[in-house]
Amino acid sequence: MALKLNPKKNELISVAVEMGLEIPSKAKLIDLKKLIESSAVYKNDIEFMHSLVENALEKRQIEGSVEANSHAQFVATGFEKGRLKHVFLSTVRVHVKNKYSQWVEVRCFSDVGSQSCLCTRVCAEKLQLKMEKINTVVSCINDASMIVKNCVKASVANKAKTFESELMLLVVNKITDFIPNKVIDVYVNVSEFVPLADDKFNIPDRIDMLLGAEIFYELLKPGKFYCDNSHLVLQNTVFDYVVSGSVDRARVTENCVHCGLIVDDDLNKTLKKFWEIEGVHIEPKVDTEVSLCEDHFVRTHRMNCEGRYAVSMALNKDPSCLGNSKDIAIRRLNSLWKRLSRGF
Repeated sequence: MALKLNPKKNELISVAVEMGLEIPSKAKLIDLKKLIESSAVYKNDIEFMHSLVENALEKRQIEGSVEANSHAQFVATGFEKGRLKHVFLSTVRVHVKNKYSQWVEVRCFSDVGSQSCLCTRVCAEKLQLKMEKINTVVSCINDASMIVKNCVKASVANKAKTFESELMLLVVNKITDFIPNKVIDVYVNVSEFVPLADDKFNIPDRIDMLLGAEIFYELLKPGKFYCDNSHLVLQNTVFDYVVSGSVDRARVTENCVHCGLIVDDDLNKTLKKFWEIEGVHIEPKVDTEVSLCEDHFVRTHRMNCEGRYAVSMALNKDPSCLGNSKDIAIRRLNSLWKRLSRGF
């Protein structure tokens, strides 16, 4: 089975490096494809292979968008040289109810630094959740921000269904890159009585949801373990034990630092700032008729016996322009009464 996607040469090289393959010095694009497709990893786990290629393509799109607009990213991800440790983010496997009330497992991570709970658009469409229209601004490090136009309501539960909560999640195209960004050689020696919330925490995989500060502390339970000969910590939660802490840099070939501080901002405030900066003062036009109406209201308005405000009928022109129309109308009315009285 050939690769369905169409990556470039440098992206295939990145995929091959992550797979641990030996790349020939003068390998062409077709040679790299054959090298990957002939590997045991590709034959045994095609879905994982496609996810690696998709991640490489997404990185290319992100790099292009960053060059075009440095404020397009609202989840900051950067590389840091000289870092001595790799810090694990608390990833968990949760069950989310789809449109047909069926429970579907998704991968997410909890982040106390986020005011919002997030869901990727791919995940929302997979679960067929009803999207509602909103207008809110999500901002984070260095004032990077973006406008979110959709949200979904979803029921989140653990595997045993002893915990369940309904959340409002903002729908975004992407939360972050694969977490972790590389396969990390680490082994957590735990007994069968200490189940992990994500048993593949050290293998790169996409993030479908982010659970923010709204629910973070509801997830914690008493119980914590420290792993021997490492800085890893196992914290008990409603989703079982999450792995956090750090490992030595010797086990990691590349360091990617994730910073997920996300803050909700009101769209009205953002627009207000825009108009305060870009607003142009316009002199109001003086309308004679409007001024006459206001003056007439001030001079003639009163409150009647029913407690209502009454205003005299306003005339656009001076009453003298009507002439003797009242006298003429009275004479005609009297003449009509005389003719009618003769007929009876």
